[in-house]
Parts: sequence; C-alpha cells; structure tokens
Amino acid sequence: MRAIDFRLRPPYKTYLNSFMYDMPALEKSHAMRNLGEISEAARKKDTALLVEEMDKAGVVLGVAPVRLPQDGDNDDAERLMKEFPNHFLGVPWVDPLNPKEACSVIEKYCVMGSCRAIIMEPGLYTTPVKWLVNNPDIYPVYEYCEEKNIPVLLSFGGRVSDPRLYAPELIYDVAMQFRNLKLVLCHGGWPYATAICKVAMDCSNVFLSPDTWAMTFAPGGSEYIVAANYTLQDQIVFGSSYPAIPLGKAVENYASQLRPEVVDKIMYQNGARIFGLDK
Repeated sequence: MRAIDFRLRPPYKTYLNSFMYDMPALEKSHAMRNLGEISEAARKKDTALLVEEMDKAGVVLGVAPVRLPQDGDNDDAERLMKEFPNHFLGVPWVDPLNPKEACSVIEKYCVMGSCRAIIMEPGLYTTPVKWLVNNPDIYPVYEYCEEKNIPVLLSFGGRVSDPRLYAPELIYDVAMQFRNLKLVLCHGGWPYATAICKVAMDCSNVFLSPDTWAMTFAPGGSEYIVAANYTLQDQIVFGSSYPAIPLGKAVENYASQLRPEVVDKIMYQNGARIFGLDK
C-alpha cells in the first residue's frame, strides 16, 4: 500500500497553532468516532515520530497546508520540506481578495520556490473575510495558477463553516471558466456529496479530497466511496485530516471500502498526477 495524504498537518513549528492540536477537542472527537488513542506523534508533538508513523502506514507524501489566520507561517511549508525531505509537500496559504499580493505569494513559494500548490479557504471560521469561490474579483489568481500549472487546493466543505459558501454550483462556475486549472476540494464539498460528485463528473479538472467525510463514521460518506469505486475513480484522492485520525486507521478505513482495482488510483496515482509526480 502506498498513499499520498492530501490533508495532513504535521506537529511542526507554526502548524501546531492550528485548532487541530487542541488536545481536549482531539480527545473528544476520537472518542466520538471510536478511534482509540490519539497518535503518539500528535500527543508528543514530534514530527520525526510522525515520519515513522507515515512510513508504517505507507504514506509516502503528506500534503501539509499552512493556515495563516491561526498564526501560521508560509515559510514553514518550505522549512518542513527541507528538514524532512521526500516526506512532505508544504502548501502556502493564499488570500485571493488582494489578487496582486496573492500572485506575489504564489510566485515566491511555487514558481520560484519548492512548493507545488496553494491552499485557499473561502468559508472556514478562521478566515477573516469570507468570500465566494466564483467571485470574479479573484479570477486573476485562478488565471495565474492556470498559466503556471499550479493546483489550487480549496477548503471546501466540512463542519466549521457556513454551508452556503460551499454550494456545488460555485465550483462549477470556476471549473468551467478555467478548464486547465486543477481544483482540489479538501473536505470534498461535504455535506453536498452527491451534487459535488455531479460537478466533478462534468468537470475533469475538479478533484475531490473528502478526507474524513468519506470514512465509515461520516454521514453521507458512502456517496464518495461509490464515486471513488466507479465513476470518479480518476478524480478522488485520499486524505486523513491528521491529526484528526491516526494515519494507519485512516489508510485502512479508506482502502477497506475500495475495490482492489481502484485502491492505488485513489490512494496514490490520482494525487501523483495532480502534482506531476507521475512523469
């Protein structure tokens, strides 16, 4: 088994400022989902231990998105990759509401730097000013990423946000306007699982990374799994939302629901293709 994990926040420098490392909350969510003990690496806040956990679980690359509104630091995306080479893909956080500044950040970290993608978060409660993904004012950012062949990861779906900001038709607008732009929807547009799958079926440049929302404990998760097994087997990728779940359990949860002939596609091949690692 090999996997690229599209939603992994390591216990590294400013990544630790994320609410994901709030231990009482993490313990509560683990208990609610019957996940057992929190990962030792997460408890000890030790990235070297996380690398060992990744190796054991077969996670060959962890996609590690920065979150600036929680005192993150985009420089840590590159520091992480330098300190732990060949284990992580650091992803800088971009605010598209100032397109000129956003494109400068993308140029610094992706065009001139070592990062391969960006993360934008339109509706998460930590985002200072919420925005709609189909707002024409931010289209220059999409245009720049399309021109430079830089995948755009969007936190699009999940619990801690206003669901109206994640209406599937918003993604449809962007995907149809920028047909050569790779859009990866972290949290997979949940709770609109069926509708977002329809958008992905229509738009081959839309990839779904439902992470924990495709797992057996998530309401509506089976919709993503049906799509992954059949019609969207080339457009769905694995994500754990680590430290929300130990990596071994995340890999097992996904892989156990997939047909043998699509496992490597979902767990590794589709992600490798997004980042150009298949060449």
